[in-house]
Amino acid sequence: QVAWLEYPEHARWFNRPAAVFRAWSFLETRPGAVIVSDDAWTNVWTPAWTGRRAWVGHNHETPDYKNKVAIWKELFTARERDSVRFTLQTIPVTDILLTSQASGKRMLEMTEGEGWDKVFEDGEVMVLEKK
Repeated sequence: QVAWLEYPEHARWFNRPAAVFRAWSFLETRPGAVIVSDDAWTNVWTPAWTGRRAWVGHNHETPDYKNKVAIWKELFTARERDSVRFTLQTIPVTDILLTSQASGKRMLEMTEGEGWDKVFEDGEVMVLEKK
């Protein structure tokens, strides 16, 4: 991992917006939370910053990693609302951490009327929580 720091193209991996840190602080107050984010690196760092589980995180720390990454990619790229709804009913996630305005808007549209509430918002970052 030290080698990553030598390459400027990897520097972005070690930087999160301040709003993500505030969202992590919020999620730290949610006992039993199982979190998924739209951003892979945010997923990796979520357990360390919140003390909560990430549904998919680091490849060495996530059981059935390859399958979960495929489901994660589908969740955040699917164009069909039914696909997103089915995925969220299938995976044991309580909170969705969204790190961009576009992703937040998309997920709000996809989850409308499906029992997900916006419980945190700070600039472009938001958290949706299952009722």
